[in-house]
Amino acid sequence: MMKRKQQRWSLVAAATAAMTVATSVAASAPASAGVVAVGYEHELPDDAREPLRELAAELDAQGMAARGPSISAALGASEPLPAISDPKIAASDIFQQIASGYRLWLRGEFSTAEAQLSAAMRTIGRNPGLVVSDAAFRDSITRALVGLALSRKRLKNQAGAKEAMTELIRTLPEQPVTTALFGPEAEKFYQEVRRNLDTVSRGKLIVDVNRSNAQIFINEQGRAKGATFTSDMLPGEYRIMVQVSGEARRYLVNIKGNAESRLSLDWEASQYVRSTADGLLVKMPDGQLGNGETVTRRFLHAAGINSGVFGMLLVDGNGIVGSVVGADSPRVMRSARIVFGPGATARAQRLAKYLATGQMGEGVEPLKATPSKTPTEPITTKPVDKPADKPADKPADKPADKPADSSADKPAGTSTKTVAERDAEFDDEDTTVAEPTEAPRVRKSGYGWAAVGTGMLAVGGIAAGAYLLSLDGKPTCDQGVAQCPDLYDTKTPAYATLAGGGAMAVVTGVLIYAWKSSGSRTNVAMAPMRGGFMAAVGWQF
Repeated sequence: MMKRKQQRWSLVAAATAAMTVATSVAASAPASAGVVAVGYEHELPDDAREPLRELAAELDAQGMAARGPSISAALGASEPLPAISDPKIAASDIFQQIASGYRLWLRGEFSTAEAQLSAAMRTIGRNPGLVVSDAAFRDSITRALVGLALSRKRLKNQAGAKEAMTELIRTLPEQPVTTALFGPEAEKFYQEVRRNLDTVSRGKLIVDVNRSNAQIFINEQGRAKGATFTSDMLPGEYRIMVQVSGEARRYLVNIKGNAESRLSLDWEASQYVRSTADGLLVKMPDGQLGNGETVTRRFLHAAGINSGVFGMLLVDGNGIVGSVVGADSPRVMRSARIVFGPGATARAQRLAKYLATGQMGEGVEPLKATPSKTPTEPITTKPVDKPADKPADKPADKPADKPADSSADKPAGTSTKTVAERDAEFDDEDTTVAEPTEAPRVRKSGYGWAAVGTGMLAVGGIAAGAYLLSLDGKPTCDQGVAQCPDLYDTKTPAYATLAGGGAMAVVTGVLIYAWKSSGSRTNVAMAPMRGGFMAAVGWQF
């Protein structure tokens, strides 16, 4: 039975006095008592799933954001959603559903067409990563939204019809709806909605990513390739997908007229964080679970959460160790452990209560709270694409820590710092890997000389044994058996000599292994020859 690699994961809980997304004054996010994230390596172990559900339920009951709706409310636009939420479907499945719904609209089956096209649009919204690179998407989404708008119009759902046509104009502002393509009713309705939107005040959208090779998609349309995207947009909710080196996340940003909405991403942390049905997940690369605390803290800072505390639960095959640490520094306030097995669900509930309130319960083993160590491994194993304008060297004298911004006109918890400023805050954390150093080799030439001696004895013994074995049964003179009846009887000494040579060969192998382990190099070669073989040993010491 193959031994399963021990898996570890961590649950990260962040508690703050006020939770906001990184938006402007006019787009401030709602407040919350805390947010919970689940970090792990590989996959979540089966033994942890039920305790995890109980932890989330209890933490939610204690006022923390541990499950879907509360996480969305706490993080707002900073909630990192998967770019592909339904991995079992393909882009072709979505396009077929749109084509079918469009044909239903053409046939006048408006109710069925509305249901099918609405479902297709929801699938697109959950899976932008499937369609952004497909050349057929532009035409398909145009048909989907035109058919959806006119189906709703025929069903007397004027608000829904206007919403669908507005979505088309926000997504493809340069794409007209003409009589030639969709008929006079479609063009008339499109022009009506467009005229109304022309009088609406725009809002400014800023997407700021600290990676120069970031690709930014707005409503599945490629809009920018670079660290920053800025544009005036019609009000409404936009689907934003950010992709860097094949890793992608989607975000929902609500834009209001005459206001600025900003989505700032610290990609070195954001690339590991996803909000799913299982909670806010932080999947770390192999061997880097110890950096989960730093990744979580950086993610929270980018989301405007830079005060309060969060908890970190490290889970192995036996149980969970939970610690409450600061969101602004790696200080540890309290720590405890529970084990898996019978009663783990109840222990998980009590651990959650301990993390949220400090109240200890049965089965929760308190641990000594010690300052957490600054990780020395890098946060990411991928090549880091640093912005070109970032200085290569830091000033020799670092300025004193800045006090928290208490400006009266800034919403509580809202982060207005640039990505460069956030990067500077984390310059103090050593997140680089030192160059590997090779331990000095100890030259043990005694092994080499011993191997030479035993090797020569081995070769001599094997050669002599082979020669004696070849003589056995042959006449002792050149006249043949008739003239020379005495025969060689060398079988016994031949085997004895071969055995001795074999033993010396084993000893030689052991000495060579010891020799190579100490830094020497040895090459062994054997070649067949007429009447026997030739062995050669090469060495360096």
